[in-house]
Amino acid sequence: MWISITESERENTSNHNETELIKGSRSILNLNYSFPTKVIFTSAMLFTFLVSVVGNSLVIYVVTKHHSMRTSTNCLIMNLAICDLLITLIQTPSFISQLYIGDTWFGGTVGIAACITISYGGNLLLYCSVVNLVAIAIDRFLAVTRPLTYKLSSKWVVKLGIPVIWLTSALLSINSALVAKISNDGTPKCITYEYNSTEDYMSAFGLGGSLVILIVLYSIICYRLWRRKIPGEVSSNQHALATRTARKVTVLMVSVVLVFVVSWAPAYFITLNSIYISVMQYPFLIIFTYWLILNSSACNPCLYFVFIESFREGLKTACLRCRPPELRMCQERQYEMEEPMRNRQTLNNFTQQETSIKLTAYSTVNHTVAPL
Repeated sequence: MWISITESERENTSNHNETELIKGSRSILNLNYSFPTKVIFTSAMLFTFLVSVVGNSLVIYVVTKHHSMRTSTNCLIMNLAICDLLITLIQTPSFISQLYIGDTWFGGTVGIAACITISYGGNLLLYCSVVNLVAIAIDRFLAVTRPLTYKLSSKWVVKLGIPVIWLTSALLSINSALVAKISNDGTPKCITYEYNSTEDYMSAFGLGGSLVILIVLYSIICYRLWRRKIPGEVSSNQHALATRTARKVTVLMVSVVLVFVVSWAPAYFITLNSIYISVMQYPFLIIFTYWLILNSSACNPCLYFVFIESFREGLKTACLRCRPPELRMCQERQYEMEEPMRNRQTLNNFTQQETSIKLTAYSTVNHTVAPL
């Protein structure tokens, strides 16, 4: 077995759970993980840490470096990447320490400040991710349903939306800072949760409501994109391209929602008191849910680069800038030599499209105007 717990440890775990329940608060216990478990999950978390830091940093770089990438949706995606990056930087050391020292903490003013920071920061970034996902869904919904009016107001939406996201998340996380404390039962421990059925139900309503909003909005968006018709005479190739684009958008949206649900739902349900006590008998599940949270932060940037072409182009540009100057100059010279050919091809395509539009308009007039 990966996890070894003796009978006496199980009894101590059960007794400790009952004590924590009576006090109205609880924290993760000092569980005895086997050496293979420590190696496997430490390696997995470090790999996820690397992917998340590199991926989210590239997302932030691409959006900030290229002016053409600063659309409303991309700015919200960059804000989500900042949340994911902070989650990775803050939570990875905490999760890995659970494998080796459990929830053992250090006392004093520094210990209390660190406990409050971890508790408040973790909840702040969780709410920020949730609210940011909802904001992206609303942004896409308005862009699809009201493209003309929303294009004029999209800049104001970003300027006001991102501060509102952080302010809302900060207000929702205040209780976690008030609850966090250091226990004085022999070994100092950081307690970041206080059992309160009302708070649990309110949190469930908030997260569940956010999930419902995401599903509804993305369903409408996918339906609109799938059913949208291109004006004019659409060739079979154009229709196939539009269908492929709609499918890519659908897969991206569904993937974002699924990653969010799969990554955060297990950790949330474990915090429910009745489930928490039973799951403590299988500590492997707890450390697995920790890894899922980090995995969410690593998967999101991968989805952006896989499904959004503008991010891939920005990534290519960033990679070209990292090459040696001699190779970069050679490629730039080759690009300049090929530019006339590309311009000629673009002009030919434009001429063909213009001719097609004229023929379509002429055909329409001939069919609608009766002869004298």
